[in-house]
Amino acid sequence: MARTFTAVARGINTLNINPANLAPSGEKSFEFNLINFTITTGSDLIDINLYNKYFTGDENGEPVYLNEADKRKILSMFPAGLAQTGSGIDINLVALSFNLDAVGAFALNVSEKAGVNLLLPKSYLEFILYGNPLNSRYDFSKTYFNALWHREYSLSYAREIPAPEFLKYLSAGISLKLVHGFGFAEVSHNRTFLTTDADSKISGKVDYQVKFSGLNLFRDDYSSDYTPFPKPAGTGVGFDIGLQAVVAEELTVGLALVDMGKIRWRENTYEHSGYAEFNFDDPKTGQEQLDSLDNIMKGTNKSISGFNSALPTILRIGAAYRLDKAPFITKFPGELLIALDYNQGFNNIAGNTTKPRFSLGVEYKPWKWMPIRTGISVGGIQGFNLAFGTGILLSFMDIEFATENFEAAISPNSFDRFSFGFGLKIKI
Repeated sequence: MARTFTAVARGINTLNINPANLAPSGEKSFEFNLINFTITTGSDLIDINLYNKYFTGDENGEPVYLNEADKRKILSMFPAGLAQTGSGIDINLVALSFNLDAVGAFALNVSEKAGVNLLLPKSYLEFILYGNPLNSRYDFSKTYFNALWHREYSLSYAREIPAPEFLKYLSAGISLKLVHGFGFAEVSHNRTFLTTDADSKISGKVDYQVKFSGLNLFRDDYSSDYTPFPKPAGTGVGFDIGLQAVVAEELTVGLALVDMGKIRWRENTYEHSGYAEFNFDDPKTGQEQLDSLDNIMKGTNKSISGFNSALPTILRIGAAYRLDKAPFITKFPGELLIALDYNQGFNNIAGNTTKPRFSLGVEYKPWKWMPIRTGISVGGIQGFNLAFGTGILLSFMDIEFATENFEAAISPNSFDRFSFGFGLKIKI
């Protein structure tokens, strides 16, 4: 349903989405997951079609020479002058929920999350394609990179609360989280630019700073040894809050604020930075200046005191309408749910974005045990998506899978994003 789930998800499926949806609603009293994971990756930078056309040679393997139209086509990959790349994986290691009707519903969850966000200005590719013509300026200051690997241990609670007269039902929920951070990297600032004036004088500035904690690939003694239970490099707390309201039998709305909190990084904290201002105006000393600039761009490391990073905070607003229960429908074959969501991130921490995301999802059940799901979304990290999912819903078990990028199956030669999710849970 293109992640249109703020007012839709139930049981353990609602963890990290809207804790209010945990509240007892006649569902099974106990659920736990056996397998649950989601993988996403995508980039504005290039799709398979462009890659095959321009970067793999012609049909004989010979180089492809770009004309002006080809260059414009490649540069069109940068909407608003920026190309965004994002990848992430989310695994529920442990998830269980249980309902105590009069008391409320509880859930325990341990989830492993890792992700990368990268923003690249069009200036990089313009420089590669055109070099530095006279009276040109390339601004690289909007370059941004963030990577985060963390584990969340959460306890959630939800219950029905008194509702105003215009609502049939109202519930509230909260999740409290202990967060262990294992790796973090972020470009904290970048003010790099390059200019060439009318007299061929080249000037500019290299000025960037990257903060690390946990894994630090720039260290000379870096080791790639892996352990599934590493010592946290940072710890923090976070919480989710949410509301769910049933306006009518066929209409449900939801509101949630998710992943509020921060991580304090204390172990293996480093700063990698470089700074230089340069002017190339003497061809005899140009190579010396280039060598010096090369050293500056490689940067230097220094140990720093601890620092904080935010969790990927998101506001979710959603509504779901059961068309088969609409008062103007007297008979309907099966069940049909239509849902709308609005998601607004408050930072660009890995897995998040400040670009708003809108989605429309549809679930049709010709039989109660067989959901057919689809949806579209626009905005966010992924841009436009066409989703598809299905599964088998039994009285004691649910098996579900989905992709947000069904267009990759429809048009495999032009896709630039991929995602897949799978879940298997037991209900008692």
